[in-house]
Amino acid sequence: MTDIKITGHIKSFKASFLENKFFFLCLIILTAGMLVGALSVNFLNEEYFQFIKEWFLSFFKFRSTAGFSKVFFNIFLSGMAYFLIVLLSSLGLTGVITLPIVVFFRGFSSCLLSGFLYREYSLTGIAFADLILLPSVISTSFLLIYISAEAVSVSFSFLDILKDVSSRGITVRPLMLKFLRKFLIILLIFIVFSTIEAIFSVSFTHYFSFN
Repeated sequence: MTDIKITGHIKSFKASFLENKFFFLCLIILTAGMLVGALSVNFLNEEYFQFIKEWFLSFFKFRSTAGFSKVFFNIFLSGMAYFLIVLLSSLGLTGVITLPIVVFFRGFSSCLLSGFLYREYSLTGIAFADLILLPSVISTSFLLIYISAEAVSVSFSFLDILKDVSSRGITVRPLMLKFLRKFLIILLIFIVFSTIEAIFSVSFTHYFSFN
């Protein structure tokens, strides 16, 4: 009886994995990007390290002095760039290549910045990253890998056009419409997340000091 239950759980897990294989793939790629980004901080030469430092200081100055509306639109437009790339990449087979790169770069860049803060500013950097950056990174990254997984599925459906010209549109069209509906929902959720991040930034950024 126990063996039957274990076998049933294995089959259930396998079915769930196959059903969401693109999501798990994007999650693995994001995690790999985060690990590479975190580890690469220790190998940055002085020129790149100073570039990141100057960028962060300008980023911090903007977040600590700008009003809510400017901070919100900055956050929204920065994140929207990722989602627009995902949307455009879904419109053909090129998405099979570009989408993993986008997800990897998201993980890489976010953890590179966090690693820089930990290394350069110690406890202050850790506090800033955990309070201001980390909640947004986690929430936005989850939205990104979810919609990227859907986009990869749509992108792969274009293979049907290459395999059989007569199937043109039969497979792609419904998947694309479904993807666009999900994309709009993700966009609305991202607006909410951007609003929350802007509130946190305006409320707490001025309590930090970086020299």
